[in-house]
Amino acid sequence: MSYITKKYTCESHAVAIPAKAQGKASFVIDKVQAMMRQEQTVYLYRRYVTPPTSGEYLLEDPEDLVIWREKICHWTYSVIDHFELSRKTVAVSINIFDRYLATQGNRCDGSLALLVSLTTLYIAIKVHEKK
Repeated sequence: MSYITKKYTCESHAVAIPAKAQGKASFVIDKVQAMMRQEQTVYLYRRYVTPPTSGEYLLEDPEDLVIWREKICHWTYSVIDHFELSRKTVAVSINIFDRYLATQGNRCDGSLALLVSLTTLYIAIKVHEKK
């Protein structure tokens, strides 16, 4: 077995690859770099969701977010109960929802709240459910 290694760089990460696996590693690194280029050019979320101006996400009343969150929580429980999934999944979904909103300064409108809640429920089901 050859221990000659070659360093590959992807963004800011350098990885030493054994000589035997360099062909496969080169292929994988090329694929990852192509996927990253696609994410940055083709798959921009801005094509689907128009980014708001600075204060546009802020609802007129801060209590509106509380009302949306409560509605989303009830809806999520009804979906989970309908499909007979674990109610812990709702806790995970709401946790992800809250974490996302925290990154946005707890600012959102109703349509974004619905989109984020659906996405976080999907993630929670995929990660925590076995069905």
